[in-house]
Amino acid sequence: MMFERVSIIGVGRFGRLLAEILSEDFQVLVHGRRAVIPPPGARYRAAPVEEAIVTLETPELLSPYEEGATSAVESQASESAEIIRDMKRALGRPTGQNQNYVAFERHRIAWRHKPAEILFYAPELDADMKPDFR
Repeated sequence: MMFERVSIIGVGRFGRLLAEILSEDFQVLVHGRRAVIPPPGARYRAAPVEEAIVTLETPELLSPYEEGATSAVESQASESAEIIRDMKRALGRPTGQNQNYVAFERHRIAWRHKPAEILFYAPELDADMKPDFR
């Protein structure tokens, strides 16, 4: 699986350093509670939370690349189920699950079904994210 974009939510000194390092290989979006203004020459850009919350995109899930799949939908459903299974093995029982998300709130990680992606979020967003997982 090849990721194309990484978002960093909650940008302090470490977040800016991480953005700079990751921007060598990925498109990087950053979002903070306060306005984020990348320094001149930065290879990352500020984004509203609605755009930045898409932390790791998995574009491969949107095309029928899985051998034997009869449709893109079947391929996506199969891979989504495998990713969720692996997340449960690694992170334990989900703390919230609905038609949109499978959430592991103790780890601040969630699977979003549409678009298919893994989300990582900062502690400052706990209160904002919790209603989405119920």
